[in-house]
Amino acid sequence: MAGSCAVALWIAVSACTTYRRERLDLPKEDRGVAEIGALVEVLKSAARNRDFDKAYDILDELEVGIKDAHLYTSSHPDFDEIARAVGKARPALDELVERDRRERLAAAIAVLIGRMQDTLERGNAIVARFLKPTAVERDVDALDDVVDEVLDLEDEGKEFLGESQFADYLIKTRPTVTHLQERLKQARWAQKFANAVAGPISAAISGETGVRRLSEAANTVEGWSNVIGSLETCVARVEEARSDHDYTSDLKMETGWGPMGVEEIGLTCSMRLSSAQAELERARWHVSVKTAVAHANAAQEHPKTQGTAAERLAAARSATKKLEACQTALIDTERHAGFDSEVTFATPFGQKSASLLRKECAQQMAHLESTMGSLNWLASLEAVSSRVAEAHKQAMTAGQAGRPEDNIMRLGQAVGGFLECVERSEHLTSSPHRDLAARTSSPFGRVTVKEMQRLCQKQHAKIQERLEKNRRAAKPLQRRTSHRATRTRMSRI
Repeated sequence: MAGSCAVALWIAVSACTTYRRERLDLPKEDRGVAEIGALVEVLKSAARNRDFDKAYDILDELEVGIKDAHLYTSSHPDFDEIARAVGKARPALDELVERDRRERLAAAIAVLIGRMQDTLERGNAIVARFLKPTAVERDVDALDDVVDEVLDLEDEGKEFLGESQFADYLIKTRPTVTHLQERLKQARWAQKFANAVAGPISAAISGETGVRRLSEAANTVEGWSNVIGSLETCVARVEEARSDHDYTSDLKMETGWGPMGVEEIGLTCSMRLSSAQAELERARWHVSVKTAVAHANAAQEHPKTQGTAAERLAAARSATKKLEACQTALIDTERHAGFDSEVTFATPFGQKSASLLRKECAQQMAHLESTMGSLNWLASLEAVSSRVAEAHKQAMTAGQAGRPEDNIMRLGQAVGGFLECVERSEHLTSSPHRDLAARTSSPFGRVTVKEMQRLCQKQHAKIQERLEKNRRAAKPLQRRTSHRATRTRMSRI
């Protein structure tokens, strides 16, 4: 009966087994130990393969098998050793599982740290390029991606914050991450600044290129003024940048002059501004000299020796005004910021410097002014001659008038004209600018002023006598006309 109970127990245990394999080929006294021993090897294999769920299932089965072992099994000489091994298996498996967990955790942390390290190194490489002569704009987006990736990795590693391996690494790399974030912020600022100065710099460069192709001084004045406006804007934006909280001077930005930092841009704009201002002053000075040359040229267009004295006098006065304008344009030319004593200009007096042109205009003006007295005297003589011709014509046509009173009027006008000739001729002979040898046209031929005076005196006396005769002849006629008019009025009464 005892034998039948043992068989029943063995069958019951075997029915619950998952991994235990029956050894029916062995004697019953060896069968249990062999099966348990084989299961121990399966446990070891599962543990070695890190199949811990299987290992724990096997261990559970082993512990039940040891606890409920058949008498035949427990009586086996090897049973106690196997039982001790199974008894130590759970702590060993627990330790192995924990060790595996920690190894896996360490490996996961190592992978995460490796990814972070690679990302940080990429960020450091990008930041290093900022300090080289390359454009910040090329790498800003790349650094932005790096910073985002680092922050994502930190967020991914939150589950490891309790592990010193990861926590210590975060503490160690925090300054690097902060540096990358700060650099990104500065790079974004530099990018914004680069955009702010790109327009003025581009306008200045194109303006400088264009203005150097211009030949007219007036055009270069406008051109350089535009360049100066662009460069002043650049300088002003650099000044504004220096007071910005995110200001940084060591990042390079792409410009029309190549990669530059903020201070390099400021220095370049300032230097080019000074140069442009000097060019503007030179252009303005050239304009003033060209204006003087134009006045000098205009002064040469007036006739000097042809025409009447009055025409020559008017021409001289006009030329004098032009020559005076020439001097005014160059009044302080040596003190002009753009003055260059070595530069000469094509003038009506030949190639002249600005100073010599002003001197030449002054000399020409002085010469013209010295001739104006004589020209004015000759013009006055011509005016007297014209008055004589008018008086002579009045005297000649006096006898042709139908009515006596018309003859008397014309003779009176002729007398007045010749008297005016006498008086004006006398004034001309006493003028300091007189030219007693000069001759002018008259009804009596070409005469000097003294000859004209004598002729006018003679004609005045002669016409005066004719006038008196005509007046005397006209009086009886006037009396008869008066009596006739009186009788007519009386008859009406």
